[in-house]
Amino acid sequence: MSESEYIVLKEFIESELPSNKFDYGIGNYLYEKYSKQINIEFPNPKTKNKWLLTNLGWVGYIPVSDNITLELHSKVSIENIFLMLEYAYKLKSFFFLKGIVSCNTIQDFYERLVNLFLNKVYDRLNKGLYKEYSSRTDCLPYICGRLDVNHMVRNSISISMKCKYEELSVDIDDNKILTWTLYIISRSNICNSDTLRRVNIAYRKMLSYTSQDHYSFNDCIGRLYNKLNCDYEPLHTLCRFFLEHKGPKIEIGGYKMIPFLVNMSRLFELFVSEWLKTNLPPQYEIKAQEKVILDDDGIIYFSVDIILYHLPTNTVKCVIDTKYKSHNSPLQSDISQITTYALLVGCKEAILVYPSNMVNQLDTKIGDIRVRSLSFCLDNDLETSGQVFLNNLLN
Repeated sequence: MSESEYIVLKEFIESELPSNKFDYGIGNYLYEKYSKQINIEFPNPKTKNKWLLTNLGWVGYIPVSDNITLELHSKVSIENIFLMLEYAYKLKSFFFLKGIVSCNTIQDFYERLVNLFLNKVYDRLNKGLYKEYSSRTDCLPYICGRLDVNHMVRNSISISMKCKYEELSVDIDDNKILTWTLYIISRSNICNSDTLRRVNIAYRKMLSYTSQDHYSFNDCIGRLYNKLNCDYEPLHTLCRFFLEHKGPKIEIGGYKMIPFLVNMSRLFELFVSEWLKTNLPPQYEIKAQEKVILDDDGIIYFSVDIILYHLPTNTVKCVIDTKYKSHNSPLQSDISQITTYALLVGCKEAILVYPSNMVNQLDTKIGDIRVRSLSFCLDNDLETSGQVFLNNLLN
């Protein structure tokens, strides 16, 4: 990776590149695979024969050739991105923010999480991997478990007996998720040589115990834990992070690097939701991504970012929609959307939340519904910004 040329794309800022920076094949590759992450305009008379690339609100790396890597930067500081992750992925118990001042780049950011994950994996390897009983069927020279009589009748000359039995095994999803995640990290090519060496050692150790299967970040959510495997929950939370942000499509085969991309819009939504869950007064409760059904069959529905409930009266206080955008004023489409949400859930207040104080404030009434814009500013101390946001929200 040290041989690559890095092209830095700052969030929501158009970057100009000379037409000979890369060829049209790379341009087509970016357009086809990363149009959600990057707006790309090809060299033409309108662009003064230059490439125009705009980061659409993402953080991370996109490898585009053997020697060119796009580095996507956010306006939010690395320190605050870590703090957002603490809430969004419920990682506060890790206390990994100590010494955060030394973490200034995306590579530092990624490596800090990788080393945190590695320490947890090594701890579990030293204790021994969690085992579960799994069903097996095998032909054995002795009876084990339940004998398959039909198989014996059909194969009477065979000296082996087909048996179905339960066996304690470490080759289970809980462990295979760790193996797959280590594989993904090893191919990210973002870590320095020392960290990458530790990743490869851990990967080989896990591979000696488990088979390797493909897993998605959804496989890390909603898993069941008990007192014997409760320490897997934070591990799977980190696995979710690495697998969720590996890029729009995993590249296997001869590809040298897997993309690493964090969607700041989604992270902002998760952060605001989890911060509210932690800091709301006890008489309030929120539900995130709640479906509002529009038809009898449940096929047509809206998914509302956040609905705030007032528990003593069992009513909806307001609907909240997070907007991680670069616009200076709320868009008409966003106002229409949040007003529709309020009408559907039967509340009188609709709130748009932005990550900056620079957005022009909105406070108006549309019929009986009050529509407001509020800021959860990511430029300053997040806890202070959160308390200001919370006071305005409940006002």
